[in-house]
Formats: sequence, structure tokens, C-alpha cells
Amino acid sequence: MNMVQVGGVDSTNDWAQDFEDDFVVFNHENLLLERIVLDSAEYFSIKGGELYQEQKLESAHTHYGWARRLLERYESMIGKPIMADKRRELDQLINNIEDELAQ
Repeated sequence: MNMVQVGGVDSTNDWAQDFEDDFVVFNHENLLLERIVLDSAEYFSIKGGELYQEQKLESAHTHYGWARRLLERYESMIGKPIMADKRRELDQLINNIEDELAQ
């Protein structure tokens, strides 16, 4: 691991080009954090769908809520509301579950 401050990974990590299909190199920790938040939102959305299919509605509701909150955080980090369609989709899924639970 390179522990010398060099102002980026470009010049010190040329070896990584041989493995670019296997991992992602980030030039800044904020970019890594954005990726983790977005990937986590996707995971919770997928898991929510699996739980919904299993009729575990309360858990699905919780997972969809987490996914939505993470998308909001992602948008605030990048300063652009680019996930509006996905947020609307999650809102609809959350509302559907709330309707089912109310019956």
C-alpha cells in the first residue's frame, strides 16, 4: 500500500491497470463514499423486493425506507436530484406496502 502523499492515485498505482476489471480505484474518499451510499441503496432496494415477494411486508417496508433515505443522502452529497425516478418508485412501493398492512 502506498502511504506517501502524492496528490492522487494516478502516478503511483499504474499496476492497477492490469486489474481494472476486478476493482475500482477512487481518486478521492468522497467519491468512494458516494459509491458506497449508492450501492447500499441498491442493495436495500433489491432486498426489499425479495422480502416483499416473501410477504415479509414490515421488513420490506423498512428496507425500502432505508433505500430511499440513502438515495436522498446520495443526492445531497453530489448536489443534484438525479435519483428522482428511483425515489418515486420507492415511494410507490412503500405506499403499496402501507396499504396492504392497513387491510
